[in-house]
Amino acid sequence: MTKLTRVLVVAALAAGVALSGTGCKKMWPWGKKSTLPTTSTSTDLGLPGGPGGDLGAGGPGSEGAAGGLPARQGQINEKGRMESVVYFAFDSSAVGDSEKAKVEAVAQYMKDNPEYVVVIEGHCDERGTAEYNRGLGERRALAVREYLVSLGVEDGKLETISYGLEKPAVAGATSEEQHAKNRRCEFVIGTR
Repeated sequence: MTKLTRVLVVAALAAGVALSGTGCKKMWPWGKKSTLPTTSTSTDLGLPGGPGGDLGAGGPGSEGAAGGLPARQGQINEKGRMESVVYFAFDSSAVGDSEKAKVEAVAQYMKDNPEYVVVIEGHCDERGTAEYNRGLGERRALAVREYLVSLGVEDGKLETISYGLEKPAVAGATSEEQHAKNRRCEFVIGTR
């Protein structure tokens, strides 16, 4: 290898390292610190109910133990995850008619509990490249966010993140039914 070739290779590698990821940071939240804690106790999340508290126990419209979150409009588990999950058609980011009621329930919950914020997580099945699925997961999360805003939820109370194919609900999915469970948006509720 000639000296000129070595210099060009080193320059190309240095440029590649310098440019790697710079264009993506505006589009993808990777590396961005979440504003919500990711601990497993409800008090750490700013949720009522205390450690091991029963959030949303009881019947529809009732209060959970220790003044927990209302059970209607979607259950909240001890990690702050709303049990409403919005599913999507293959290679689509459109919120289907059958899923709109779930988003509407989250919107009503957010209106009834203005002290909380929600992170909308976009997920995909394992088909397609990692990059494509990150983009699709982001489009799904943004579609849900847009629908929530159209229902009157304050935009500042909503954040999105795309996990693409990184966190499947069904790992190693092979059937269409299993893949369908991975094409989803989930909600994490908490305080800033």
